[in-house]
Amino acid sequence: MYAFKIVACLLFILLAAWIIYAVLPGSAVHPAPQVLGLGNAFEGNLQLPADKIQTAFSSARDRMLLVNQVGARLHMAGNITAWLTFAATACITLIVGFFGRAPQPDAAAPVHTEGLPVRTVRLIGLLASIAAVTTAFSSMSLSKAQDYFARADSIRELIVHDRAQVISAKDPDEAQAVLDDLELKSAR
Repeated sequence: MYAFKIVACLLFILLAAWIIYAVLPGSAVHPAPQVLGLGNAFEGNLQLPADKIQTAFSSARDRMLLVNQVGARLHMAGNITAWLTFAATACITLIVGFFGRAPQPDAAAPVHTEGLPVRTVRLIGLLASIAAVTTAFSSMSLSKAQDYFARADSIRELIVHDRAQVISAKDPDEAQAVLDDLELKSAR
């Protein structure tokens, strides 16, 4: 049982190091996708007023940043629940190390009526259920975070593509169709 105590202590040290690393600035940050500033890009010969074009692209950029921010929050939630999972399993190991009984060295038949106290068994069951639930939540939130990051990247690509389409539009209807497409696809 001494080995369980050592393993539990090592797990808690590893958990503390993991938390310190994750709290350090920039270690778990997913940067927002960057697009060129809209600036003076739409002051030339365009089919639609520049302020209408600026508004449409600013709205799409704001959606992109919002989607990325939701992904970052889900990613952080996944990391926190992963820490909770790790802590719960380390506690289980620690409890077993302190309350568990080593096998008897002699060949005597084991006594099945002795074991961990009922409260300890309940605590282990509670910690195991916490570990199971937080493992599932962590996995799902990290997966969804990646979906949101991919969506933010696709909105960025859409902005870049549609910017070129608006500039090369032949008439106001075509330019408006590009802006409508941008609005529709970035809002999905």
